[in-house]
Amino acid sequence: MAQFFVVPATTLAQGKQKRKPGPALVKIDQVTLKPRATRQSFVGTLEPIRRAVIGSAVEERVEEVLVREGDLVLGGDTQPTTLVKLHRQAIEIELEATQIELDLRSAAITELVATIPTQIEAAEAELARLEAQLEYAQQVYRRVQGLGSSMSEKEVEESVSLFNAATQSYNAAKAELARLTATREVRLLIATRNLERQKAELKRTQDLLSRYTVLAPFEGYVTRKMVERGNWVTKGTPLVEIIQLDPIELRIEVPQEYSVSLQESFDSAGGDEAPLQAEIRIDSLPSPLQGIVTRIIPDADPVTRTVPVIIRIPNAPQRTGQNQSHLLKPGMLARAELDIGKGQAVLMVPKDALVLNQGSASVYLVKPLDGIKKAKQIAVETGRSNGNWIEVTGDLDENDEVVVQGNERLRDGQEIQVLENINALNNHP
Repeated sequence: MAQFFVVPATTLAQGKQKRKPGPALVKIDQVTLKPRATRQSFVGTLEPIRRAVIGSAVEERVEEVLVREGDLVLGGDTQPTTLVKLHRQAIEIELEATQIELDLRSAAITELVATIPTQIEAAEAELARLEAQLEYAQQVYRRVQGLGSSMSEKEVEESVSLFNAATQSYNAAKAELARLTATREVRLLIATRNLERQKAELKRTQDLLSRYTVLAPFEGYVTRKMVERGNWVTKGTPLVEIIQLDPIELRIEVPQEYSVSLQESFDSAGGDEAPLQAEIRIDSLPSPLQGIVTRIIPDADPVTRTVPVIIRIPNAPQRTGQNQSHLLKPGMLARAELDIGKGQAVLMVPKDALVLNQGSASVYLVKPLDGIKKAKQIAVETGRSNGNWIEVTGDLDENDEVVVQGNERLRDGQEIQVLENINALNNHP
């Protein structure tokens, strides 16, 4: 049987009070007065970031052209696309002959290493044999000389001749042993150097052979094909032109009256982390693009009195099925809007301070009331941005505190607690 209990209304009210949420945890920043640069517009032409005309490195007949105008080619170290093949039979024969010569010289060293000890050993044995003959001839010669007049003239001459011949043979064998021993390292060194020279020749021939196959140096598109199969080309003959489109560059000419201010803005920008930005507009596109100023070329045109400026724009390929194309193409006309110099000071807030709702923008100011910090919602109009900051106009002043994190669920007038450590906000349930 179910049991029912009567709970006083005061108890329910106390329970509701216990569940009352505490102050919202937020992080804040300040409204800052920053100078707003003067915005100027310049017209320029899009150019590929890289353009290369690939020429022949050797003189030979074109055997095959493997690309067409408009083809996408891969380059670099990852399976570069083959553009053109030249006839290579002659160089392949030369490479084969070079390899054979290298093998012969390598075998010669192997044979030399094996035979030098044997040659020295044979020379030592021959020297020992001739030394024994010399000792015998010397004994005969001494015996004949000791007998004196009892020996015939012919016997004396034979003993002398035998001794002289044995002496000469011994001296010759001794010299040969000395030569073999002394030249052992030199002969090995000469053979080794000859082998190394042949290896270098083989490497040179292999490098020469690689030039008969022309590869793409970078990823891009073929814009011109300048040879056909059967053409005879010499060193430097243009074969194929390639351009790289991602990213792409816009070249504008800035009049000299703006060049100093532009250089100051470029130098004061935050480098790679916060470069000088440009807004790019092209008539055929519904919305502007973003680019960054990469170079100001210090070479003014003496006729137009303008300074070239290069702006880099992302231009990633857009894929349609198996095909891909780039939105921006070289030769297109584009307009670049740049903030130049230091102009009127304007109020700016971090972009994270903005709360966007159906096309309107607002920020939450930190307003103390009776010692309690509360959030006050202020409607604002936004203007230009500069990095992580954006221009705003509304009922706020410099150094006002605005909520930059934790403002997503705030309500106007809600009590807030400012955190010094943002990790505490991130870890709060």
